[in-house]
Amino acid sequence: MAGTLDTFVKTVMGHTVTASWRELADLHRKAVYDVLERNIPHLDSVLETLAVDRYSMSVVSILLVKMNQIYTDNVKDRFERTLSQVESMVPLFDSMQISFIPDIYVLLFRKVYEYYLLQINKPARGIMLLTNAINVLVKEEKDILTSLHPCLFCLCLKARIHDPAIPFLHLAVPKIFKETANQTGPYMDPKWVVLYFYYGGLLYAVLGRYEEAFAMMQKACCIPAISPSAIVVRAYKIYVLLSLLLYGKTLRLSNYRSPVMTRSIIPLCPDYSALERICDNEEENFDKATAILEYLEAHYATFEKDNTVGLVKLVVRSIRENSVKRLTECFTSISLSDVARRCHLDDSDHAELYLRDMGKEGKINVRIDKKQGIVKFAEMKREADEHEVDKAANFIYTLDALMKQFDDRIRVNPSYISRAGRPLGRGVSAIPPDEGLGHPGSVFMPNVNVGDIESAAGRPMDMVD
Repeated sequence: MAGTLDTFVKTVMGHTVTASWRELADLHRKAVYDVLERNIPHLDSVLETLAVDRYSMSVVSILLVKMNQIYTDNVKDRFERTLSQVESMVPLFDSMQISFIPDIYVLLFRKVYEYYLLQINKPARGIMLLTNAINVLVKEEKDILTSLHPCLFCLCLKARIHDPAIPFLHLAVPKIFKETANQTGPYMDPKWVVLYFYYGGLLYAVLGRYEEAFAMMQKACCIPAISPSAIVVRAYKIYVLLSLLLYGKTLRLSNYRSPVMTRSIIPLCPDYSALERICDNEEENFDKATAILEYLEAHYATFEKDNTVGLVKLVVRSIRENSVKRLTECFTSISLSDVARRCHLDDSDHAELYLRDMGKEGKINVRIDKKQGIVKFAEMKREADEHEVDKAANFIYTLDALMKQFDDRIRVNPSYISRAGRPLGRGVSAIPPDEGLGHPGSVFMPNVNVGDIESAAGRPMDMVD
């Protein structure tokens, strides 16, 4: 073992005995790019001498140095041995020690994530390891956000194994984990926050939970920013399609969205703005579904590149189903041919297909008299738990009172009053502050295929009604 490495180990043991955790953390941050980096051949010997639970800082730092080497096929066996060490040691890590070096710990598992996703393209192998790594970091605070969450979500999407990600999906994130060494700096690079909501939205969409997916994409689009981001552009495209799917129109983003959204991001999505205009067309007898399909066919390459073809087709189906639902509000009985004409379907058989599918899915209550070609609608029976209704109503009343209380406090806050009444000086940006997140930088974002969003609705990818 090299002399400097021997000195490092003795220093680590001395600080551990005296529980000098901050000094140990500083020592390891320097060693990762110095003494450990220069003594890679001896690192396995060091690991054998250190107990994982007692010297977790040193073990994590050594594993990071080993994973941080340039990957080639010639060293694949070496990387696999290192990953085996990581898998066996994660359950033994001391969370208290890890809390002093979150930057090193997170970087180690990002390297693990990149290896499974980019180097060997076996994302399924990394899911359990990332899950265990997050649990060590957050302990009992399951709703806290770390930069490893979007890494796990991406692996789940690529592997099409979604269940492991569900416990970590939260529409409301009350706390962001501080994983930077700088005490006064941002808690983490904001790109990971945006990716959390983006990948989380894709997961919800694949699971068919479109309301939650819409809420996640809405949050991704409203993260403060001073320049356009590829992540937010993609999130906005999904946001538009989910909005059309759920509401038949694009809902306006919240007022606290960044000016970058209107100025730079929306102009980068002309094809999705075109779909908005089609859905906003209220001309009499205008067939929105057919118009969208025609636009999809004309610009297929764009939507295929964005992996949103399936979602566009779901929007088309939603438009036609909404047309059928409107008939149930106006008629108790109607001919199949009239259903086809009013809903812009091909013929009576096409109308019957839609009616039967919607009936099976519980969206409408319908009986079809095939001989006479008559459709009879009945009112949908809905049963509600009175206790649950009261509970939801009380929650809304409480939330409304809290929001009013918060609004009153803000309005009389001296800092807010002085800022609101102060005119902007020349050259001062009107862009809101980034709330401690820092500024988004470049980020590698794998091209996740979300075509199975449509499969979640039980429809093959190539089916166009």
